[in-house]
Amino acid sequence: MKYLVTIIALVCCLHSFGQDLNNLKAKFDILENRIEFIKDSTGLSKLVLPSFLCSESKSDKGWHVQDFNNDGLKDLIYSGYCQPYFQTAIFLNSNNGFKVVHNYPGKLLSITKTANQTKLIIIKDNMGCDYYSDLIEVSIANNSKVTKQRLSFHFDTNVELTNTLVYRSLSGILRSSPVVDDTQRKDVCTGEAIIGNHIDKLTGQQVVVLSKKKDWLLVILEKSEGYSKLGWIKK
Repeated sequence: MKYLVTIIALVCCLHSFGQDLNNLKAKFDILENRIEFIKDSTGLSKLVLPSFLCSESKSDKGWHVQDFNNDGLKDLIYSGYCQPYFQTAIFLNSNNGFKVVHNYPGKLLSITKTANQTKLIIIKDNMGCDYYSDLIEVSIANNSKVTKQRLSFHFDTNVELTNTLVYRSLSGILRSSPVVDDTQRKDVCTGEAIIGNHIDKLTGQQVVVLSKKKDWLLVILEKSEGYSKLGWIKK
């Protein structure tokens, strides 16, 4: 897997998709400079662990104990191997026990806590016949409201952030790389017909342009609330 993160300046903000340029920079910096998150399982033995099906979930390995919503109760994260991926599950504690608020493939990269909320960054790497990585941000507010943002991108897609972010309404083919590849072939894993480096098709849809390369634009396309795709489209 390859990530090329070019940050030229931090000038304007993007409010769509719940993120701005600073936020994008921070996420991709964390992704590019992966540092092993050090888990702290202090106090785990005093908690009744929630039911979880991962192979190592009954030992201390993989568990992290922390209060995410500032209610004085110890919450839990499990982030560890769970075939065929790593898996990250987040459990909020209450007087009624633990409630799972996130459970999805991926590895915990960072936790950032502020006065009002806690943000967790998780990466699900592409693997085998799964060609897409997901960069995930889970935000937990002090009122226990949980919001999630998932940005999906192909393993061929390099990420470049420049000094301007603009909205554009575009039509065309969203591709994994800035080249025209319309070759028709069968997917070696599924046997299904695929076309070159096609990711999606846009018809007058609003996107956010992250950077430009000759006749190509690197854009974020929002597919649904909390879920976006990253790719290249020809101008």
